[in-house]
Amino acid sequence: MLSEAWSNLGYVQLAQNNAAAAEKSLKKALSLDPDYILGKINLASVYLATNHFNEARVLLNEVLEDDPTNKRVL
Repeated sequence: MLSEAWSNLGYVQLAQNNAAAAEKSLKKALSLDPDYILGKINLASVYLATNHFNEARVLLNEVLEDDPTNKRVL
């Protein structure tokens, strides 16, 4: 799945402290599959790391709407 590859790249980029690149990769992942939960969680992590709390909250709320028992979000 191409969206998964982009999300994985974004996750690695964030781990390497490259939030700008991670955000681009994760947005690409979500453009390919807007319902990709892990992509939303990873992008929310970028937003949290860059103090964009409202954007993170929106994404995490979307995840909880789709999957109220998601342990990564709870």
